[in-house]
Amino acid sequence: MAYQYFNFKRFCNAFKYDLRIGLKLYLSLLLGLIVALVLINIALLSITQSAFEANEYVQTFYFTFLLSGILIIATSFPLLRGTKSKLHYLMLPASVFEKVLIQFCMRFVIFIPVFFTVFWLDFKLAAAVYNLFEWSRSIKIGDFNFLEPLLHAPSGSIHMFALAGLLLTIAAFLFAGATYFRRYTVIKTVLAFALFLGGGITLFRLFTMIFFNSYYKEIDVFAYLEIYSVSEQLVNIQLYFYVIAFVSGLFLLPLAYFKLKEKQL
Repeated sequence: MAYQYFNFKRFCNAFKYDLRIGLKLYLSLLLGLIVALVLINIALLSITQSAFEANEYVQTFYFTFLLSGILIIATSFPLLRGTKSKLHYLMLPASVFEKVLIQFCMRFVIFIPVFFTVFWLDFKLAAAVYNLFEWSRSIKIGDFNFLEPLLHAPSGSIHMFALAGLLLTIAAFLFAGATYFRRYTVIKTVLAFALFLGGGITLFRLFTMIFFNSYYKEIDVFAYLEIYSVSEQLVNIQLYFYVIAFVSGLFLLPLAYFKLKEKQL
């Protein structure tokens, strides 16, 4: 039964096939990422007043990581975009689980260390290019560690874990959206996420108006709802939203699996 869903040799063959077929796309994305990061880092260095310190480095890393992650994850399953390539991909002798796992590895497991490496090398290159020119003011550029973003990442706060869960949910939404939309995947997936988020907020406001009509005020939806502390850093309303953010992500990855299975059938 397990062989039907996963076989290591079959998985490796399908992985090599995906690399061979999508090599041009992956190299294009990598080249675009390298050029974009170099230009962004040079631009930031050129407007720095006195010193480019660790805080600026880490903020730039996470901002570009978020934007790059949206693009990379939302372009999952690229072979589903064309009619001919879609047919070949669906007929590939690999299980649906293996196909989803390959894309998950490419877009999550491999992308993260690749981005760390590219960003670190690109910043070194940008600093070297910046120092080639004579500027009206000299700035101090720190010698940042390869793992600098992790060393300066906030820790110990439940809100940081909630933020990480929200980002994982967004990533899972983008991953699932890549199996639904054939054209303009990135734009459609981002718009769909915005609509779902806006719809959820609107629904909360609507229920508040219906069930708490006599207490409802436009200024603050939760002004007259019972709010109590769950812990020193958390109140019940925050906990509700955090649970929704975490739990919804658990359904999105299986959704990508079943949508791909539907296409294959």
